[in-house]
Amino acid sequence: MQTFLNAALTALTPGGLLFLSTQPAMLENRCLFEAKLSPLQLEKTWPHLNRYPYPESMLEDVLFHLARFDFDPEPTAAIFHTPCLFADFYLYRNG
Repeated sequence: MQTFLNAALTALTPGGLLFLSTQPAMLENRCLFEAKLSPLQLEKTWPHLNRYPYPESMLEDVLFHLARFDFDPEPTAAIFHTPCLFADFYLYRNG
């Protein structure tokens, strides 16, 4: 996410718009994410705009990848008890 934000913010012109879909609660470093976006003005948020079915068959694969990044399994446990993952949609303006 940080690489994407760096590229997007570098390319964003004054008055330009950034459309972003993510779930901040699931980011590895939410504080850094919010700090990167702090120069921009949040115009609008659409909570849970994007909904992705979460097939149980992916559970082992997801756990493997989370372990590689030293994710604490407790906060992510709630993910596995829901049939869908959600992402919020954000509209930011530069200046």
